[in-house]
Amino acid sequence: MTTESLSLAHFTVLIINWQYGGVDRRSRDRSAWLRSVNVINQVRPMIVLAQEMDCQGNPAQLHQHLEATATALGGMTSILGPPASGTGGNHTAIFVRASAGLQVINRWPTSAPAGPREPWWCSAQVKIPGVAPAAHLYSVHLSPRSALDQLRAVQIVTSLVTEGIQFALVGGDFNGYPRQPEISPEVLAGLPRHLQMTRCRPGPNGLIPNHDVADELQRAQLFDIAAHLDETGRGPSDLRPTTEDGARVDRCHGDKRWAAAAREAKNLAVGSDHQALAVTFDLTGMAA
Repeated sequence: MTTESLSLAHFTVLIINWQYGGVDRRSRDRSAWLRSVNVINQVRPMIVLAQEMDCQGNPAQLHQHLEATATALGGMTSILGPPASGTGGNHTAIFVRASAGLQVINRWPTSAPAGPREPWWCSAQVKIPGVAPAAHLYSVHLSPRSALDQLRAVQIVTSLVTEGIQFALVGGDFNGYPRQPEISPEVLAGLPRHLQMTRCRPGPNGLIPNHDVADELQRAQLFDIAAHLDETGRGPSDLRPTTEDGARVDRCHGDKRWAAAAREAKNLAVGSDHQALAVTFDLTGMAA
């Protein structure tokens, strides 16, 4: 394996919803996948937290597509999560740049049938050279159809994070609204009805955002990194929507150590109906 340098002062994590793996379900065209790969390789992240890792809904081709993606991203180590809601597609995944010395020392889920298989997330414990302690990484893709499933999944993740006082980074497609920026009533009124059912609740003068997931993450002291950068002025941030329906659903949340190390968050146009999010940290203060 080719060895490449690791800069703790410029440590980038990228979050991407691949939109069905970047492969067109009818034509099987892979041009969208290639556009995303090219953007990611320009950023050269150390970690990629991915959602909708799919291959035309074809489980027989899924692992081949996963490893092709890992290879195209520079030979990254891959971890595949279970399918969302027990379906044949839309897995979460994590990619780790082993060629820079990052080492996966634990992962979840384990190979079936060991242990339960929650459909909405996967995780990896990763040793970053020169950093203590090991990082706990979570790639999440919360349900677009059930606010209860969203909250349940996040409560399980936050319980794990707080029980172990983990050096935790939770990123992905949360399918709901953060506290910042505020969402206008006009945006909520224009949502498709099925998204109004999960992302909104009735208010005194119409629909208001459902912030249950954002509040649960805040209660666990998992900071919304982009919003934290904006509030503290520590570095450039991007609070623009990551989807065409006006929502910043693709986010990165980290504990106080990740929040203190954050330096930049920016949205990136990729071959998906979501924008990717690249977050850069300075981890020199976490030196082992």
